[in-house]
Amino acid sequence: ITRNIAWEILPVLEQFDLPVATTTSAIDRVPTDSPVFAGRPGSWGGQRAANLILAQADVVLAFGAQLDLQQTGFNSKEYVPNAKLVQIFPSDNELSRVGPLTCRKILASPDITLAKLCPRIDWKDIQGWSSYMRKIRALIPSIESVNIKDSKFINSFIFFKNLSKATRQSDILALCSSGGTFTGTLQTYEIARRQIATTSASYASMGYGLATAIGVAFANPSRRVILTEGEGGFSQNLQELAIVSRFELPIKIFLIENNGYASIRATQKKFFDGDYLGCDPDTGLGFPNWEKLINSYNIPCRHLGIDEIRIDVLSNLLCNSEGPEVWLVSIDPNQTNWPAISTILSKSGSMESAPLYNMLPKLSDEVLEQVGRYLPCPK
Repeated sequence: ITRNIAWEILPVLEQFDLPVATTTSAIDRVPTDSPVFAGRPGSWGGQRAANLILAQADVVLAFGAQLDLQQTGFNSKEYVPNAKLVQIFPSDNELSRVGPLTCRKILASPDITLAKLCPRIDWKDIQGWSSYMRKIRALIPSIESVNIKDSKFINSFIFFKNLSKATRQSDILALCSSGGTFTGTLQTYEIARRQIATTSASYASMGYGLATAIGVAFANPSRRVILTEGEGGFSQNLQELAIVSRFELPIKIFLIENNGYASIRATQKKFFDGDYLGCDPDTGLGFPNWEKLINSYNIPCRHLGIDEIRIDVLSNLLCNSEGPEVWLVSIDPNQTNWPAISTILSKSGSMESAPLYNMLPKLSDEVLEQVGRYLPCPK
């Protein structure tokens, strides 16, 4: 669904109190504060509450969603297990892909179909479900307590959430590009009404962030661009700082330092018994002195203090100047990124994944009883 159609139809969706979830590629279509916002489901950076809501729905209309493995999880046969699933997509090539087995596929424009469908359906029976959806979102926080520990480092989840609240509605967000930086923003960022956000969700391509921010800045010269990027991805396109400096683009960069490729390190720890290779300085990876490098482009750069991640402080920092600036955000190299889909190696060497709604760490029985009323197999 395009932004304009989503923003135009939102008042109708709110009038009918119709729950709406967004894919990771379209997180700015529904603001976080909307009463009908059901969250961002998915396997990579997916919100637990959103996955629980989706799993318990009896009808799911997927407008413009590819329903790829990022959205359905690797255990796609248990995607929306209770629902009649209808996919509306404009590409026959995409619809011909193998996806959820119970999906009915319709070749049509998602924008036109949604605009015509909403006013013509009697949504009276949806009220109880909407209340249940909001209860789940209220009981399942976007930042899980297991991710919060006393540390000398900045907690990435708290930082991302506070940063989102420190931005202006007119700011354009570039949330990139892979690993903990990307998943952390997807889980915690609060998007304002009609605020534009772009992600690398379709590709998760390292190095995507800076190029995206530059393109956005040229296309919207009067607006501020907020870029969050990991040091690993940033390294793969850092030469474009020359463009940022040459044209004094209003890009505010928060470079997340986690001492390497955190997602690769986590994979090697989980599936290869901690046999690390090329994921941090101790195993062959090298990084520059970021302050010296970025300052050489005449762009201000410094480390963000752990006491500077309050919303009011971040808001003031963003207003320091109209030109580009970079803040280095040091987080724990072993920062946990829960919740996550359980995936194990089978005896045959293949991967076996749990369904989206069954994320780790497991919920307490007390909470699960309240948020898993219609799950097919509560655990």
